[in-house]
Amino acid sequence: WGPMKDMIHISHGPVGCGQYSRAGRRNYYIGTTGVNAFVTMNFTSDFQEKDIVFGGDKKLAKLIDEIETLFPLNKGISVQSECPIGLIGDDIEAVAKKKAAEHETTVVPVRCEGFRGVSQSLGHHIAN
Repeated sequence: WGPMKDMIHISHGPVGCGQYSRAGRRNYYIGTTGVNAFVTMNFTSDFQEKDIVFGGDKKLAKLIDEIETLFPLNKGISVQSECPIGLIGDDIEAVAKKKAAEHETTVVPVRCEGFRGVSQSLGHHIAN
């Protein structure tokens, strides 16, 4: 998902993966980040080893709750899955559906793991 200034884009996975993914999209936005423009901010669920072992659905749900509290002017959230999420099978669709109903907002799950596709880059194309 390229930059939509009034949406928050979460890279669901390790912080390094989130930075790598964001680096490919940051140049598309021209404007100022502020109370209602979030494009230059990097939101990640900061996966750790225990999250790989036990799953990160609860961590993602908590992050969405925190975002809704801290950034009430957002118009929606996209959850972009990083490679580890695709490998362990976190159910980002279920979390997105539940949180969208709870917060009465748009939460879009995007399956865009970087390893997708023949060239191992389809996920990046989906995200952009």
